[in-house]
Amino acid sequence: GLASADQIDPGQGLMDLGLDSLMAVELRNDLARSLKITLPATVVFDYPNLNELHAYLMIALFPDEDSVRVRAVDQADSVTDSLTEDELTDLFLQEFLQED
Repeated sequence: GLASADQIDPGQGLMDLGLDSLMAVELRNDLARSLKITLPATVVFDYPNLNELHAYLMIALFPDEDSVRVRAVDQADSVTDSLTEDELTDLFLQEFLQED
């Protein structure tokens, strides 16, 4: 419903822009179909803004390309710059505990 993609801040939450759960599923389905990859049902919730979703998709599409991973990490760094210390700690613990 936006007039132009230029109006979207890539760091702004998609839900903050008015995306609801049905639209999230439709977005996932459209992305999966157009990119010819399988995406988890929760991809839009797991990567809730365009920066994070883009980084995830680049790694999913080009898993063996180191330059893609570096760019994705750089994008993630720009996202984490806006987080508080408590939010960063929670994010780290979530990632750390998932690897066990």
